[in-house]
This record gives sequence, C-alpha cells and structure tokens, in this order.
Amino acid sequence: MSDAVVLAVWGASTAISIAAGVLIYRDAKSRDYTPFIWGLIFPLMAILSFGNPIQIVLLIIGIPLYFLLRPKGVIKTCPHCSRKYLDYLAFCPHCKREVKKECLRCHDLADLDAAKCPHCGAPMPRHEGRE
Repeated sequence: MSDAVVLAVWGASTAISIAAGVLIYRDAKSRDYTPFIWGLIFPLMAILSFGNPIQIVLLIIGIPLYFLLRPKGVIKTCPHCSRKYLDYLAFCPHCKREVKKECLRCHDLADLDAAKCPHCGAPMPRHEGRE
C-alpha cells in the first residue's frame, strides 16, 4: 500500500476513535461508569497504533465491548442540572445533587417527588430543594 493510503486509513480511523471516545465518555459519565478511562481508551489507541491496521480491529471489538459491559438501565434527566443520569443512582453524576430520596421505613430509594414509598407504601419525607 502507498503511504497516502496508509495515512488516509489512519486519519479516518483516528477521527472515528476520537468521536467514539467523546460519545463513550458522555455515556459513561451519565452512567457513573469511570468515564475518564473509557473515554480515553479509543483516542489513545489511535495515537499508539499509528499506521497499523490493528486499530480498526480494536475499534470493532472495543465499542461493542463497552456496550456489553456498561451498566444497564433507564436514563433520566436530572431535575437540578438537566443532564442525563442512570435511574438507579441516588445522586446525579454531573452536579452531585440527590435525585432520589430514602424511605424512612424500608430504606429503599424513591423519586424526589414521590409522596409514598413505591416499595412499602409508607409516607415519604418531603424533599426540601436546596437550589
């Protein structure tokens, strides 16, 4: 292969690696799943594999691997900062404010606006918003 073709393949796969790194960082941040490490893997792979076609193979394996390993669940919007977070988290991974409150009877988590515990039916304490 000519040098121009190798450089073009490396440039395209590097651009895809950087885009994948940014998108996976954002997704990992909303799931509170070590975003810095997951977001750094793909751009770092691009830099370290200059001119080596193994980078494309690593992308084909790495991106589905992330989607298999990441925490599963419903993504909601934080009432405080309007960014995305995973439903079962008690605190928003972006603004670090609470997005759930604890039942005083069964100690399970419920939404901030819940009047009764969805698990045991006990009345929930009123949430004082700390804006």
